Amino acid sequence: MKNKLPRRLSLVALVVIVLATGWVLSGEPARDRIIESALINVDDGRVLLQVKLTFPFRYLSHFPQETGRELRIRIVPVRVPSSDVGAVFRNEGLVPPDADIAAVDQVLYEGDNPDGPYVTIRFTQPVRYQVIPGSDYRSINIIIQELL
Repeated sequence: MKNKLPRRLSLVALVVIVLATGWVLSGEPARDRIIESALINVDDGRVLLQVKLTFPFRYLSHFPQETGRELRIRIVPVRVPSSDVGAVFRNEGLVPPDADIAAVDQVLYEGDNPDGPYVTIRFTQPVRYQVIPGSDYRSINIIIQELL
């Protein structure tokens, strides 16, 4: 019976170490940002705004369809790690470098919307655009065709 006591103590010690390690490593969500990047590129006179998020998502729809001062893109997150689920419901915004080239005022991630999350692009003036979901499930491309 004395042989079993050290084994039980070793097992209890191992369980405590595993639980303590899990508690220490769980910490805050891994992502401190939702918008990984918002970059504007100009190629042969074509202006492209690419917005990349830190988690995969599926594009659902956007409105207005072709023109406006504000573009709202409805998305649905997919495969978000459990440690990062809370971040999906946050709001975040940034101004991309060279924003004035494309008349971009701000890029927003709106996670607290009752209809689900949106990526919203606010322009400084009405523009014509085309929305193309990225093939990587993390980005959305907006071709800004012309300033109106």
